[in-house]
Amino acid sequence: STVVVSQSWNEIHLVNDAIRAVLKQDKLIGEAETTVTAFQPVDLTAAQKRDARSYAPDMVLVFNRAVRGFKAGESARLKQITDTHLLVESDSHSDSILFKHVDKLTACQRKELALASGDRLQLKANGRSVENRKLVNGELVTVKTVHPDGRIALKDGRVLDKNFRQFVRGYAITSYASQGKSVDHVLFSDSMAKAATNQQQWYVTISRGKKGIHIFTT
Repeated sequence: STVVVSQSWNEIHLVNDAIRAVLKQDKLIGEAETTVTAFQPVDLTAAQKRDARSYAPDMVLVFNRAVRGFKAGESARLKQITDTHLLVESDSHSDSILFKHVDKLTACQRKELALASGDRLQLKANGRSVENRKLVNGELVTVKTVHPDGRIALKDGRVLDKNFRQFVRGYAITSYASQGKSVDHVLFSDSMAKAATNQQQWYVTISRGKKGIHIFTT
């Protein structure tokens, strides 16, 4: 019934943490927590993916399509960049990925996330659940429980495989992600970074709410 929107990822992460802290305090999400390592996408151009300076030590590469024996959804570590390819290594094998295939890789930063029953997540990659149901990039899901082996059961019955870790907290989303959503109320945290806001984004955001909108500015 409600969507929270901001325009930059830095602010979305801050808003997500603030909302979750209050939900936890009011016991609207479970007390028992399990910490998992999530892979949060980093926007890199094709040229940046070919430049070693673009990669922080804690970053991983996630395959959004199968290539060179790596499956879609599999993650790997960057070992070396040559004049023609990336040398990457997973737990199962290593191989070289030609520069023409870098569009099949998403650079991600590792982030430790505490998850509890009732937590909301936004998926950041397409994929398949354990029972082979579709997972859609951008959709909002709610955690039911985290299994000891790392699988995450969702309230809609799907289960995320222990290797599917492309998600962020999903209490607040971008104005782009809010397109097509129709809800009763919008809570809009206007960006402090003026480069992140424009008339079109404002219109998309404020037109999502059927019953009302609250706009928070600095």
